[in-house]
Amino acid sequence: MKIYPVTRAIKEHWCRRCGKIIKKGDPYKYTESRFRPKITHCNTCGFRSSELTTSETLIQVYETQEGLEDVLATLKNVTPDNAEEAKDLLQGIYDALEGAASSIQDVSDELGDKISNMEEYFQGAPQLDEMQERQDALEEWRTELEDAMSDVSSAQYEMEDEESEEDDDEEEDKLLELSPTSKDSFDEAIDKVEEATSSLSL
Repeated sequence: MKIYPVTRAIKEHWCRRCGKIIKKGDPYKYTESRFRPKITHCNTCGFRSSELTTSETLIQVYETQEGLEDVLATLKNVTPDNAEEAKDLLQGIYDALEGAASSIQDVSDELGDKISNMEEYFQGAPQLDEMQERQDALEEWRTELEDAMSDVSSAQYEMEDEESEEDDDEEEDKLLELSPTSKDSFDEAIDKVEEATSSLSL
């Protein structure tokens, strides 16, 4: 989809990305097609992949990826003070990964049904190869997300094991303190999630 820049707004708009009001006279940009409503952004915000396609399948896939990116962006601004907080943050990213993997499975299954129908009535159609490649890519990405879920779970277990080894007589705040080992486990898990999130290739 083409992006249209506007030098001066003739009426007030709002940026779909950041919510900022675009006042009369301000520059902005927008994209639209007959298949989707007009999407307006201020000049500071860029368009996301889900906003630049008319494919329902790609919209769902890109929105899923962007949801994970948003969660990761939030984590970039958070430094856990203790093991409990770190485990809670990891649980949040685990839940996001689980939801993303489930969504991608649904999209892949739906695409598989379309492929089956086309194979029955339109054997040899050139779109079939493209659709099959897209489904294969989705299945690969879902596997990457599930592997990242395992990495997050492992980090949580490592933190729990380290806590259990602490002396029972130590003060509670000491028990909850995030050790260098737990910090490394947390950071490595987040790195794995970032790698999995960006591994989508369509």
